[in-house]
Amino acid sequence: MHGLDNTTELGMNAIESLQTVVTRLGNMATMNDDISDAVKYGDFEVFSGDNYEALLPELKLEGFDSDFDNFLSEMVVSDFDITLTQQAFADLKKSDDPGLPAPETPTSTRFAKLSDDEIKGFQELTQSKATKQSTKWGLKILTDWHIETFGVPLDLAEICEEDLAKKLSRFYCEAKPQNPKKEHTSEYHKNTMKAIRAAINRHLSDIGRNIDIVNDKAFKTANKSLTGLMKHRMVTGTSRPTTHKEIIHKSDLQKISAYLESAYSSPVNLRLAMWYIIAIHFVSRGLEFHHQLRVDSFDFKVDEEGSIYACLKHETKQKNYQDGIHKLEALNDKRMYETGNETCPVKMLKFFLSKTDPNASHLFNKCVKDAISYPKDCNIWYTGDPMKKRSYVNFLPDICKAAGCKRYTAHCLRATAIQAMNDAGFEARHIMYFSGHRNEASIRSYNRELSSTQKKSASATLSTITTASVKINDPSEDSC
Repeated sequence: MHGLDNTTELGMNAIESLQTVVTRLGNMATMNDDISDAVKYGDFEVFSGDNYEALLPELKLEGFDSDFDNFLSEMVVSDFDITLTQQAFADLKKSDDPGLPAPETPTSTRFAKLSDDEIKGFQELTQSKATKQSTKWGLKILTDWHIETFGVPLDLAEICEEDLAKKLSRFYCEAKPQNPKKEHTSEYHKNTMKAIRAAINRHLSDIGRNIDIVNDKAFKTANKSLTGLMKHRMVTGTSRPTTHKEIIHKSDLQKISAYLESAYSSPVNLRLAMWYIIAIHFVSRGLEFHHQLRVDSFDFKVDEEGSIYACLKHETKQKNYQDGIHKLEALNDKRMYETGNETCPVKMLKFFLSKTDPNASHLFNKCVKDAISYPKDCNIWYTGDPMKKRSYVNFLPDICKAAGCKRYTAHCLRATAIQAMNDAGFEARHIMYFSGHRNEASIRSYNRELSSTQKKSASATLSTITTASVKINDPSEDSC
């Protein structure tokens, strides 16, 4: 007999000994129950089966699991030594032997653990701050009307569809601006009425009501009231026309272009020029787009014909894409190609990036003060401090003022870009690719104006009718 050994170091001899035990399990008898009872979890080192009963007083085993306890209770120890620690037995269980599958004990969690407040925060991000404010505005108008008419607030969480439809039918016809003198009208514009209806619809969805007051059959009569009201105002001449964003005139575009030629000599002008060029090429809308751009937002690539271009390499959230998940929101391949001239957009973007602090995260940042006064003496023109989102509102007005042209807003630039593609003969689906509109009806308000050249051509065509110099097909001739 070998007796107990104080060796606790894990070795290959321990693994080999245990594997020998495993192969002989089939011919083993049941161990003495006293040994099984004596086996508690711990270090189990050298054990000989010849006189195992004599070893019982010396066994002080703690720390092993039930698998090992059962293993000992079923084996007959013969003429071999077992040197074992808890780690050795664990390693054996992880071996390829099918008789001892190793349970998986994860050392770290796979999935994130979020609180209810964190999950609610993600849900609230589906709507922009402006959309939430619009919802409150529309809901307040409905609430004010209901209190004035019925003396109590409207409980949208409990009201049934039938009663809500009846009240909305009346509300659409009776809604009026709070201060007609200030708003210079006694009636809401048709688009304002639609916005109010959309706000109410969003609120119903937010509170968990499975109701759609725009499309559900139960609200068909209410929507007829709104449509009829709009037609009545049109017939009576009280309907207010829709004011579209102005298209930037060609002469003003030329002035802006001339001003931006000085971009390479001034950090302020370069920043304005870069914003202007990106806004045109990517037909951006709202303030979200530019504020989301980072110094690494663009990739510079070469197409199959060897032309260099810049493209976005990540998605951006814009006014018409708030969801975050949409089948049309996949990053498309909008490209901004090099032109080879002094105002080449690709060349200017590379120069702009070279003048930005390497540690900056955003693309548009505040200017280094010394660079404004002494641009030639400064290698870095822009700090790592990003501009505020509201700053972009003044970019185009500042450009117009410096260029000496009429004042336009950023949305006028988007409208001008869409109109330019339309005038160049691009199909609606191609314009939508750049503008991000979801259907053709959305871009009709942009493609509303003919250029001076197109108007002149149309006038010339109509003039041929008055001079009888145009041949008009005679239907009777076609039937012959």
